[in-house]
Amino acid sequence: MYKLLLLCLLLIPHTLYARSITEIRAAYLFKLASYTEFEAVKGSAINFCFLDDIDSGPGKLLSDKQSVLSQRLNYQIVTVSIDDFNNNYDSCQFLYIKKQQHLQAKEITEKSKQHVFFVGENKDFLLMGGTLALIPYRSKVQIHVGRSQIKNKSFKLSSQLLGIAHFYPN
Repeated sequence: MYKLLLLCLLLIPHTLYARSITEIRAAYLFKLASYTEFEAVKGSAINFCFLDDIDSGPGKLLSDKQSVLSQRLNYQIVTVSIDDFNNNYDSCQFLYIKKQQHLQAKEITEKSKQHVFFVGENKDFLLMGGTLALIPYRSKVQIHVGRSQIKNKSFKLSSQLLGIAHFYPN
């Protein structure tokens, strides 16, 4: 009985405070806007674009919480297809590309190199032209930045963000 009680006490805090990787990525994506300065966006809404759908993942969470979060940051959630993005990528500041869509990342990143901040889910994404990857590590997320992708961009990353980021390739 004592062992069962001890086991329950050890497990309960973890289940009460557990966050899914999707929730953590959504929080990081939202905070990322605070640590990034876009030259063309001063004072207007930031557009978080998601490739193809927001039915799941960080896009859904940011969309669901928009009424609360918009009090802290003026932002819009935009769903774009590859064709829409290739023709009109000027409206996106952040483009989140899910792991399943990383094969399309190289085509997208080559066409719009200047002002779009590309966010993905693994290191391979950085090799395909991604700017930043939110990679799960234990129960947290590590920020990996594509070293070559942050040069010659029309946005600036804060030193606070760069201080906690891992650069890839080293």
